[in-house]
Amino acid sequence: MKLVRLSLVAILVVGGAGFVQGGEQPGVKSRVLNYCDPVCEIESQDAAYSLLMECYRQHKAYRIQSVYESRVSAASAMSAEHGSLLIQADSEGMRTLRAWVLELADQERELSLKELQGEVDRFRTAYGCARRGDEDRIGQYVSNKLDRETASAQLQSYSIIAVGELSPGGVRTIKPISAKNVLLKTDPAIAANGPHIEPCD
Repeated sequence: MKLVRLSLVAILVVGGAGFVQGGEQPGVKSRVLNYCDPVCEIESQDAAYSLLMECYRQHKAYRIQSVYESRVSAASAMSAEHGSLLIQADSEGMRTLRAWVLELADQERELSLKELQGEVDRFRTAYGCARRGDEDRIGQYVSNKLDRETASAQLQSYSIIAVGELSPGGVRTIKPISAKNVLLKTDPAIAANGPHIEPCD
């Protein structure tokens, strides 16, 4: 589970509570250990993993959609200046070319989303195997608390810390931007056929 914890640190997202400055507060670690038993820890890891993977999935989906929109924009801009020198801008050939480019863009987006979901499914399988190891360690079954929909709703209220350019004085500015600007809230696609992953056993 260390990989999940380290990955979450790499995603700079903050909620409405803001930052806690000054490092770890005295006694916080001991209070957390007292309040959260091994079962609670695994359930908390489920929630953290759900948030991590939904953030990954939505950001990748956002990038896929951005590429798709650029393809559509380029196809729509085909004209005498931006189109083919061999095909008249108002000809049937140009209309066919636009339709062909748009069809390819649709297929590219669909395939990319399917491949993305395949990645997410494989990550979830790997997480499940690691989670089973934690259950074996504590000698107790823990009900699965993975919840993509709750994580998706939670992400909508978060902000991303964007790192700005380096100022002349050597100070790098940061600014919060809404997660909605870099995430695309969309339902998961049906995963494409990929490499088969064997169960943990």
